[in-house]
Amino acid sequence: MNAPRYKVAGGVEYTDPSGLSVNLAGRYVDKFEVRSGIFTGTIDSYFLLDLGLGYDLRRLTPGLRIDVLAQNVLNNEHREYIGAPKMGRLITTRLTYTVGGR
Repeated sequence: MNAPRYKVAGGVEYTDPSGLSVNLAGRYVDKFEVRSGIFTGTIDSYFLLDLGLGYDLRRLTPGLRIDVLAQNVLNNEHREYIGAPKMGRLITTRLTYTVGGR
């Protein structure tokens, strides 16, 4: 109860010597029942696909990197728990700097 019987996740990542990286990940969550106080109902199954791109900017500044991640890239609107809002695509950008980075 309150958790799916089947959950599957997997992904692949490729990093090129030039500093470019690409990753792709998928997640499947089976339909499940929720019974927790006032939160009662069924969560439908859903499949999500995430895509990430990154680039090492060491040619500009050693230790600098930029990454962009698109979670739920197909915009499969879904609910992960009763009472929670539906979720869609989320795109984030991260700029990191490693001190003493190469």
